Amino acid sequence: MNDSYEDKILTAQITDGVTRAQERYTEKFIGFLDERQAALALSVLQRLGCENYRFFGGYEEAQRVYLGIFPPYEAAKPESFPVYPVTFSYREADHPAHRDFLGALMALMITRDSIGDILVGEGYTVAFLTEKAAALALGELNKIGSVGVKAKAGINGKLPSANTFQVIEGVVASSRLDCITSLLTKLSREKAVSLIEGRMVSINFQVNDNISYKLSTGDKVSIRGYGRYIFDGVSAATRKGKAHVSARKYI
Repeated sequence: MNDSYEDKILTAQITDGVTRAQERYTEKFIGFLDERQAALALSVLQRLGCENYRFFGGYEEAQRVYLGIFPPYEAAKPESFPVYPVTFSYREADHPAHRDFLGALMALMITRDSIGDILVGEGYTVAFLTEKAAALALGELNKIGSVGVKAKAGINGKLPSANTFQVIEGVVASSRLDCITSLLTKLSREKAVSLIEGRMVSINFQVNDNISYKLSTGDKVSIRGYGRYIFDGVSAATRKGKAHVSARKYI
């Protein structure tokens, strides 16, 4: 199944959800969506003129989310979403990784779109799942690889950190895509332009080959072969009119 076919299916699901919400006054939930799918969903919702929707994955900064489409005048509340957290506890001396949890869940025949974010901490991990996937995990999972675990419904304590970042700061001529790409990759501007024109750079999960595009605070930048970043914006201008900017790289 190729991406274009999957995108058509997702677009059809969203269109149906908007129709149901507006004509039948019923909610529609679609998920879990990855970040690229969520960006596509947002563009479809905007094209359809839908305003009463929300993305939610169990916590506010989730990367994998459900899309909820709601009838007019109905509040889009987080508690409405069919997202079920499961906490796995284990010895702090053990260090199962994200891929270990994902593999164990999928070994139960749980599909990837039934699994949201998996936040790995010291001595415990929280996974956000669909109701059916959560029931399977609670009933079947007592080992992740060679590590014994105890599964319990809900979030027991503070959520582990979702991401780790490396802060990147610098002075650039402007917030144009070629300048920011050069800063992030530590390449010359000419080589940065080659990456952009070679369609190696994406902004908010869409390929962008416009070297003059000006980034906005919060834009997510992906550069093939170099990594993923969040652009945190311009903090100040120099006397010569250049810009102090900062970004964070996912590590």
